[in-house]
Amino acid sequence: SSLNLKSGDRLTVENLLHGALMKSANDACVALAEKAAGSEAEFAQQMNLQACILGCSNTNFCNSNGLPAENHYSSAYDLAVMTRAAMQQEVFAEIVQKQQHLVKWTDGRQLMVRNTNRLLREYPGAIGVKTGTTNEAGQCLIAVAEKAGKRIIVVVLKSKNRFYDAVALLDYGLSA
Repeated sequence: SSLNLKSGDRLTVENLLHGALMKSANDACVALAEKAAGSEAEFAQQMNLQACILGCSNTNFCNSNGLPAENHYSSAYDLAVMTRAAMQQEVFAEIVQKQQHLVKWTDGRQLMVRNTNRLLREYPGAIGVKTGTTNEAGQCLIAVAEKAGKRIIVVVLKSKNRFYDAVALLDYGLSA
């Protein structure tokens, strides 16, 4: 997925974050990584350091967007730990629960992006987080929902129906 960024495009970090987190725009991820760390490789190293600090021992990032790369991996547990930490960041939590957002370039161009996580529209209490799909990983979804003061994070990897699987896990976790 992409925002179709071109060399010389100018967007705010906030608009790039919306593209990356809501539309899974891989080009927005790379642009953010280059802005934050100077290069995508350096950003991946910073991601690895943060994962380590959080205690994630089954994760190694090679890029900023999660596209397949040799030695790029994570576990469901580590993804849940990272999600718990990310949801404590106000900007992240705000963006991942939006259903749509108008991304704006500084030259006046605009693109309405719709969140790829349809649970935000279909599952009562859903507040995020992120879909992902590659041939190697299949359909993936990290979902967060709240009910009666209880918050649960579910991670679905290599699914044939990530939304069905996530709903089953959310229902189970929120009913216990």
